[in-house]
Amino acid sequence: MTGLFNERCWVKGSRNVELESAMQDCTKAVELSSGSMAALDSRAMLWFRMGRFDDALRDLDVVVAQEPGKEPSRYMRGIVLHRLGRASEGDAEIAVARRIDPRIDAVYARYGIKP
Repeated sequence: MTGLFNERCWVKGSRNVELESAMQDCTKAVELSSGSMAALDSRAMLWFRMGRFDDALRDLDVVVAQEPGKEPSRYMRGIVLHRLGRASEGDAEIAVARRIDPRIDAVYARYGIKP
């Protein structure tokens, strides 16, 4: 069941649609996740779309601490840090994500998200 809520949260957040219902899905996914980082990563996308960058960073900090090699989370963390005015930290995170996956910019460009 967690997967369904997480998937709906991610799809709505990445497409920037139905953000209120997406938050309900995200909340449920996090509650049911049993420590899975996927639900926090998805909720971070939603926080980002809602302009709640401090909340996005809080979730992404947890994900990156648990899974430092997760390039999508590192990339989003870098973008969020940029939005918070912490450009040098953001650049460092984006550089790590690009080393792990040189195509990460193209992946997020599909969602309309760029540094």
